[in-house]
Amino acid sequence: PAGPDGLWSMRYPSTAFVRFVNVPPVAAYLAPERYFRPERTMPAGPSPAEEKPPAAGSYKTGRFGQAVQLGGRVVASISRGAARPDGGYERFPGMKGTIEFWFQPAWTATDFVFDPNIRRQIRLFSAGDVFLEYHRLQTTENQAKFNFICGKQTVKFKGNYARYGNSARVYPKAGEWLHLAATWDVDLAKKYDVWHRHFYVYVNGKKFDWVGGWPDIIRADGLVKRYEIVVPERIALGPGEGAFDELRISDCVRYTEDFKPPDKPFAPDGHTRILAHFDGSGETAAGGEPFVVQQNN
Repeated sequence: PAGPDGLWSMRYPSTAFVRFVNVPPVAAYLAPERYFRPERTMPAGPSPAEEKPPAAGSYKTGRFGQAVQLGGRVVASISRGAARPDGGYERFPGMKGTIEFWFQPAWTATDFVFDPNIRRQIRLFSAGDVFLEYHRLQTTENQAKFNFICGKQTVKFKGNYARYGNSARVYPKAGEWLHLAATWDVDLAKKYDVWHRHFYVYVNGKKFDWVGGWPDIIRADGLVKRYEIVVPERIALGPGEGAFDELRISDCVRYTEDFKPPDKPFAPDGHTRILAHFDGSGETAAGGEPFVVQQNN
C-alpha cells in the first residue's frame, strides 16, 4: 500500500514476475506521450546516515540476552570432540540431527545488485560436508534462498562429488531476527519410498518442502548408497555478516512440521550436542568447551 509520500512497494517470498495493470508506465521507448509524469515531486533532502553494524567479534543485544556479531572472516568455532560409538562426535551428530539458531543479518537481500553472472553466497554455518549459506544469484530469474547442504557421494562424477540438501526461498531484511533450523535423517540400511525426503529447512517455524535444485540421495531401488558425511576437526558459526544467538545442535530431528519458534533461550536435554547462548561467552552443553571467536584463515 502507498505510504504518506505516495510511495509503495511489492515483495513476494518466492521468485515471481509481476504484471502491472492500469498503472502509468514509468519508462517508455521513443514514446514521449507515454512518459510517466508524477502529480507532485518530493523535495530533495539529505540521505539518512547508514547505521554500521558492531565490529565482528563483539557482542550486542540479542534475541535473548546478548548475541555475537560475526562477519568478514570472523567466525565462532569449536572442536567437534571425540568420536562416539553411536555415530558422529561429542559435539556433532552423525546421520540424524538438527541445527538451529537465531540470525539477524546486517544486509537486506533485495539490496544486492550484481553483474548478471555474479553469484553471492554468505556462509552461516560450516561443518565440512554439512553447511548453511544464503545464496543470491541474479540472472534472467532471481534466486534468493537459504541452502542447507548435508553430505555427499563417496565417488566423484566428472571430477566432483554430488552434494545433497534442500533450500528455503526467502528475502531477509537487515535487522530482522530469523529463526533458522535444518534437519536431516538418513538410515543407510533402510529401504525408503522413492518420494521420501531426508533434508528440510525451516525459517521462523515454516517448513519448506523440497522444490528441486538438489538431487535426492535415494536410488531407484529405495536404498541410500555411496553417501557420507565428513566433519572436520572444527565446526564454525558464521561469518554470515550479522548477529547470531542461541545455537543448538541436536542428535535428533526436532521438527517435522510447521512450529512456533521458541520465545525463550534453549535448555539442554539428552539430545543436545551443542548449546551456546552467546551472552558474552560461548558455553556448550557437551564437555564445557567454549567457542573461539576469531578470524578464520
